[in-house]
Amino acid sequence: MKSHFIASSTRQDILSTLIRVLPDTPGIGIIHSSLPRLLPPVDFSPWDALYALDALIQRGWTIALPAFTFSFCRGTPFNARTSPSETGILADQLLKNFPLALRTPHPIYSFVVLGARADEIASCPSTTTWGDDSPFGLFEREQATIVMLGCSWSYNTLFHRYEELSQVPYRYPKVFSGVADFGSGPHPVEAIMWVR
Repeated sequence: MKSHFIASSTRQDILSTLIRVLPDTPGIGIIHSSLPRLLPPVDFSPWDALYALDALIQRGWTIALPAFTFSFCRGTPFNARTSPSETGILADQLLKNFPLALRTPHPIYSFVVLGARADEIASCPSTTTWGDDSPFGLFEREQATIVMLGCSWSYNTLFHRYEELSQVPYRYPKVFSGVADFGSGPHPVEAIMWVR
């Protein structure tokens, strides 16, 4: 997709900051974000951040943005196109404004992904939430780069993968059942997740 953005100072600042923390060789970048915590200028728009993401994708990066929906655990149906992310607006904006963006098919821990490897990430079956066949397992194997943009490392979800792999005694596997629509209509689904 060709970029149609006009670069502002804020957009360039976000892009140059991301370039500084990402490796030189493009790969998969997982970006946890809290835009309000960046204290943006009053004229800030989500397009300022989307400009930076689009520029990274044009450079060969595949971007994964958390779009988690914990409300599924409380019985709220999940819709991959319309359920709002409960972990920031940037994933929603990417999904809404970029036709090639995909949302991974997990009713609790989904990602909005865009870039050359988006299809591969979106096809992970996730037998368990953080298992080897989940996006988290793929991120580990591919040595994805994690960026915390306006939020602390305590929000880095990948560490739950290692709790599951280690079968830590303070967590146990739990099945969450509900209804999800991944694009072919609503149907019953289950998600196995290690919980406290």
